[in-house]
Amino acid sequence: RGDAATTTWIFRGYLARPETDDYRSEAMEILGRALRASGRPKEALPVFEANVALTRWPRAEDSILRTQTNVACCLGDLGRRDEALVLERDIYARTIIAGMNVSLTL
Repeated sequence: RGDAATTTWIFRGYLARPETDDYRSEAMEILGRALRASGRPKEALPVFEANVALTRWPRAEDSILRTQTNVACCLGDLGRRDEALVLERDIYARTIIAGMNVSLTL
């Protein structure tokens, strides 16, 4: 319980940063991963979705694709496999078009 309170306290500090701030985005990524790793994908999903919205611009395509991969993973964890598959196919196609290594995004 103390770890969750500490994580929440740290995360709130980063929320005061501008939306385009890399540290804010990284904090959201860490929070989402921590929630998912602790078996709470329902809580992690909106964190990842918000981070996708924030990483649309001016962040690099690889950051967007990695964040969307986390969304797809949460959807799969929640049994929403059809939605996850559609998103994973989109991520795969965009990774190939961008000439990136698929293992870095999926």
